Amino acid sequence: MYLLELSKLSHAERGSPVKIARAISAVINANDDLGLLVGNWSNDYRDGVAPHSWTGSVAIFEQYLKSGGRSVKYGQCWVFSAATVTANALVVLSSTAIDGEIEVRISVGTVITAALTCSPIHPVCRTLGIPCRSVTNYVSAHDTDSSLTVDKYFDSHGEEIQGGPDGHCSDSCWNYHVWNDVWMSRPDLPEGNGGWQVIDATPQEQSDALFRCGPASVEAVKRGKVGLAYDTPFIFAEVNADVCHFQEDKSSHWGFSALNINQYT
Repeated sequence: MYLLELSKLSHAERGSPVKIARAISAVINANDDLGLLVGNWSNDYRDGVAPHSWTGSVAIFEQYLKSGGRSVKYGQCWVFSAATVTANALVVLSSTAIDGEIEVRISVGTVITAALTCSPIHPVCRTLGIPCRSVTNYVSAHDTDSSLTVDKYFDSHGEEIQGGPDGHCSDSCWNYHVWNDVWMSRPDLPEGNGGWQVIDATPQEQSDALFRCGPASVEAVKRGKVGLAYDTPFIFAEVNADVCHFQEDKSSHWGFSALNINQYT
């Protein structure tokens, strides 16, 4: 409940699983609101705990509470995801846990979806939690400029131009990324977009001025309905972006021409 206070949701808004899930995706990371976990991808963890050293999310929550709400160091995507599962189990409204389901999808990468099995807090999850599962996406695209593509630019000698022609394109493909699916109805969306929804607490890009992501309907992502809330274009790109290579071309009015499309390198 302490984390929900950071979200500044009103008591009325806390009756909406959609708003609760979106808030959780923000407060699990510490980028904007002194949330639960500080992200660190530097390989220097001397003033905290290395992300790969955590063996459970309960220890993270205990450290956070015992320190008076000081953000815990450190997490990466799988830690943010595990903490999100626990957060949904502990603080959200009623529903039923779903155990044991495995689903495989292939697009830009292979998505491995494992439903939550929350052994030590299972009773809490069944009575208080939104059904939640961690999802691993292999070869996970990171679209930084909302183009729905992963763009790489090369000079006339074949050397990559970091940041692209304007210096603001840092698209990439990660070897894997972990986020969460949560189960809920979506009365705010057209019929047929309820069920599993993507949320992602790893701080990647800002959404409405905060580092948060989702909930985005999995059904909408599958059907390419990128105009639906929340952050569906970003999630769509993670699993379905074309990888586009462009090379300097003085004969082109743009200054570049397409070199390769859909090449993951």
